[in-house]
Amino acid sequence: MKIGLTVVAGFGGVVALAVNYRRQRVTEAAHVLTLGQEERERTKLFNEAGDRDLTPP
Repeated sequence: MKIGLTVVAGFGGVVALAVNYRRQRVTEAAHVLTLGQEERERTKLFNEAGDRDLTPP
C-alpha cells in the first residue's frame, strides 16, 4: 500500500512537471510571436511614413 502511494505520488509529480514545462514553452512561443508582430507593425509604419515623405506635393 505504501509503495503504491509513493509510485502514484511520483507519477503525479512527473505529470505536473511535464504540464508546467509545456505551459512555459507555449507562453514563451506566444511572447516571441507578439514581439514579431510588434516589429512588423513598427516596420510598416516606418515604411508608410517614408512613402509619404517621398511623394511629391
